[in-house]
Amino acid sequence: MKSDNSVNYSEKNKILGTFGEHLTENHYKSQGYKILTKNFKHHGGEIDLIAQKNDIIVFIEVKTRENFEDIHPSEVVDKIKRLKIIKTAKYFNFLNNYNEKDYYFRFDIANIFIYNYPEKYKIEIFENCFDEKGKIL
Repeated sequence: MKSDNSVNYSEKNKILGTFGEHLTENHYKSQGYKILTKNFKHHGGEIDLIAQKNDIIVFIEVKTRENFEDIHPSEVVDKIKRLKIIKTAKYFNFLNNYNEKDYYFRFDIANIFIYNYPEKYKIEIFENCFDEKGKIL
């Protein structure tokens, strides 16, 4: 049986995660991107946000933290997670008839640091973090 603390911790993480995704969505929109979808899932993989600007399709993994240290995005999203994101992105592209001839695909990581929810936070966007094989760039 779960204690009340574990339920509250889980609920708090979900609230912070949603908050981080919302901040990230607003950031990309302010840069001229259109959000194509949120929380796209396929066979155990999930992409938090998928955005487009002209011929660029961006697959965005959002990491929101309240307790943090300076961590590089490559440490946050391990190879297994990157491969799941890539597999899910390929399925999204297949469903929407996006191909490499017409579009450039990019994998970004957004780190959201919460200092004092919801007033004080910092957004760091790391563009083109890894390639289509999961190799860190």
